[in-house]
Amino acid sequence: MLKVSIAMPVYNGGHYFELALQSALAQTYPNTEIVIVNDGSTDQGETASISEKYAAKYRHIKYIIQENRGAGGALNSALRVMTGDIFTWLSHDDLFEPNKTERQVLFFERLGKHNAMLFSDWTLIGSDGELLTEVVYDHSDLVEHPRSALLLGKINGITLFIPRFILEEFGGFDERYRFVQDYDLWRKVTTKYDFFHQPEKLIRYRSHPGQDSNKPGMVLEANELWIRMMDQCTAVERAQMFGSSYLFYRRIATYLAGSQCQIAKRHAEERAQHFFGAAQVSVVVAADTASPALATTLHSLKAQIPQRPEIIIADTSVLGLPEPITSQEVTRLVMPGVSAAEAMTRAVSACRGEYIAFARPGVTYVPDRLSRQMRSMQLAGRTISYTSFSTVLADEAPRADDAATQMVAARSDPSKFRLETLMVHRADALGGLGLDVWSDHDTFIFLARHAEPLFLPEPLALFPSGSGSVRGDR
Repeated sequence: MLKVSIAMPVYNGGHYFELALQSALAQTYPNTEIVIVNDGSTDQGETASISEKYAAKYRHIKYIIQENRGAGGALNSALRVMTGDIFTWLSHDDLFEPNKTERQVLFFERLGKHNAMLFSDWTLIGSDGELLTEVVYDHSDLVEHPRSALLLGKINGITLFIPRFILEEFGGFDERYRFVQDYDLWRKVTTKYDFFHQPEKLIRYRSHPGQDSNKPGMVLEANELWIRMMDQCTAVERAQMFGSSYLFYRRIATYLAGSQCQIAKRHAEERAQHFFGAAQVSVVVAADTASPALATTLHSLKAQIPQRPEIIIADTSVLGLPEPITSQEVTRLVMPGVSAAEAMTRAVSACRGEYIAFARPGVTYVPDRLSRQMRSMQLAGRTISYTSFSTVLADEAPRADDAATQMVAARSDPSKFRLETLMVHRADALGGLGLDVWSDHDTFIFLARHAEPLFLPEPLALFPSGSGSVRGDR
């Protein structure tokens, strides 16, 4: 049977402390211990008197007295002496529901993950214990985007249920922080482990004038922490949470709008504006022959507005492409004899862009194709998109609005899907998408099964009449 430790840091707990301690003692789960840490209280011995009275009566209570080190220092002291498998935390002014521990043990065991960290919904109460509101999160959203819980402030530390070894692995709480030591540690542990939402209200969190969240130092630390948490997320992590870097920062800015962290809110708004339409795009060009049409495609890519993309040429020709071909904007990967699928996979891995598009010799694009497709993906929060395309005759200038062109909507005819209209976020290109099949039709079928790609009806790619497509393994 799992043993659960309840850490109780106390500083001048007053009458709230005894109520909190009684809620810990009322737990229906039998295998618990309570670790009270008197963090240098200056309340004429009131905290000490309550602690000593209950410690003398109940054998599963440990009582520690120390000089004031803040909540982080008190929690670290509890962590050092606790003997439980699981760490939980109860502040001196909050309350556990009687079945809190029992329900979390059951949920944890049903998950079957020894390194799962749990958090739950909760009830907000006032100074006198009156009900203010119930905080219930969207469970399905948190299942789909578990990392978003931390950045959107949904992890109430009093609801937590964490295997002790995880906290020990990351060195416990940073005592330099007096107010955000908990979120600072959760930020670290989520680089390796995941929080799981338990959709039950298991604690009562008290709002009153004397709590730490109302102290001036809290705002300073919280602003700095939120900026650091935002900016330490990679482009892949941002897309996995909210679909794009733009939506990532917009979502956090919206959350922070109702908080005291206005400096962090402005930072999020500025970063959102920065990423919108300005994220780098890489284009992989499949060139399995020394085709003179390559120059036409490169010219089209270099003419993209408002910014030029990074261009990676996957050259599998035995004879090699005509020189010069490599420049500041173009990188040529020479892979003679390598299969097209393998060459494209290597080229994708070499891309630096947040978004990756594809091309082949002879295919050209409207000047703002990459920008329009990327912005559409950013706004929609999609990591995969494709467009319609036009077919132009050999003796005509490649114009998207030419009356002789014919728009082909791949969505209505999958056999006419072209890889050259595809754009993916690197979160999919380098991970979940697994682009090792490079034939047009097979890729389309794979995309349809993998996700719901964003379709843009505009013909942004221009194909010469009678042209083939990028061929991979078929």
